[in-house]
Amino acid sequence: MELEDKMSRKIEDLHPLIQPKAYLLIKMAKEEANLDITIYRTRVTWEEQDVIYAQGRTKPGVVVTNARGGESYHNYSLALDFAILKPGSSIIDWSGKCDVDGDQEPDYQEVGKLGEDIGFEWGARFTSMKGDLGHLQMSFGLTIRELRIYYLGGLRAIDLIIRRRAT
Repeated sequence: MELEDKMSRKIEDLHPLIQPKAYLLIKMAKEEANLDITIYRTRVTWEEQDVIYAQGRTKPGVVVTNARGGESYHNYSLALDFAILKPGSSIIDWSGKCDVDGDQEPDYQEVGKLGEDIGFEWGARFTSMKGDLGHLQMSFGLTIRELRIYYLGGLRAIDLIIRRRAT
């Protein structure tokens, strides 16, 4: 089994305050944009993140992240990656310019904007990794540096901080 198969795809592995928003994103994509999407990555361990980071650097493939282990919101259950499904199938359309609904607006743009409407930060707006069209995260105002410090107390410590900020 490859590493990609081990990483979580479960919405339940996201922070509890993000889970309903992930389900809402799927619903809104279908109802408002007539698009079927899949969530293909949620929580990623630090070790898994290091393997992803190595891709295109010390391992074959294309560079897909600038984040090492501990430097991604995925490592703290605060991010998800989505993909557009081809109509009537479970086949992913990875093209950033795909327009399976035929409305002349790229589908990843439509779903990314819906994510922003729900409160996510959209990867397409990042300056460090341009074009991360299928990435959405909620930082709750926490930087990666702060998350790394709080992580010393475990994910429960991060949960307490986030819940205080969300109220």
